[in-house]
Amino acid sequence: MSNPLNFSLAIRKFPATVPAHSRLGTLFVNPGGPGASGTEEIARIGPDMSSIVGGFYDLVSWDPRGVNLTSPRLDCFPTEAVSHNWQRDQERVGLRYENAPMGHDAPGEHATGGELAWAARIAAFAESADQACSRNGRREVLEGSGTAATARDLRMMAKAMGETKGVNYWGFSYGTVLGATFAVSKGPRRRIPLTRAKYILGDCRPCSRTRCAGSCSTGS
Repeated sequence: MSNPLNFSLAIRKFPATVPAHSRLGTLFVNPGGPGASGTEEIARIGPDMSSIVGGFYDLVSWDPRGVNLTSPRLDCFPTEAVSHNWQRDQERVGLRYENAPMGHDAPGEHATGGELAWAARIAAFAESADQACSRNGRREVLEGSGTAATARDLRMMAKAMGETKGVNYWGFSYGTVLGATFAVSKGPRRRIPLTRAKYILGDCRPCSRTRCAGSCSTGS
């Protein structure tokens, strides 16, 4: 990329709830996607997540490049109204993941007709989003985004927040892929290990173009 952009990441924190002397630092959270908004997720379920980890951590999440409040915007749709209409249509036909009529981990040889039909509709919506981004999206934002770039941003946020000896991380679904990428990535001078209390939870079997399948968890 000949003229790399400077991205301004939108970040949100849900503070630790235990007394200051008991706090264990920052726990970075990625809700998956790829493309899910971390700032929205922290606002929505921050209290529940904090309860799970005993209130010992400041929970920090962010909108990755090209997502939600992070700038510059990707702008896949020509107007804000068209973008909202696309999201409304996705809701109207029941394509949010939590509405999936699936009794299995993923559509496969034992999937029902309803499951396969839902998967076909979500694939069509995903393709329409790809086409919109190819047609209208800012190419320099697309070229500057992706898992490797998000892992680098995580490293820079950790450094800015003083988490240089180890990073606490909690990833869901695609977030497990991001966590694995971060764990093996290296900065200009040294690697920041994914150590201390680490959480990588959610889907981690191979992903297709439209979804991931299965689940796993690791921790220490």
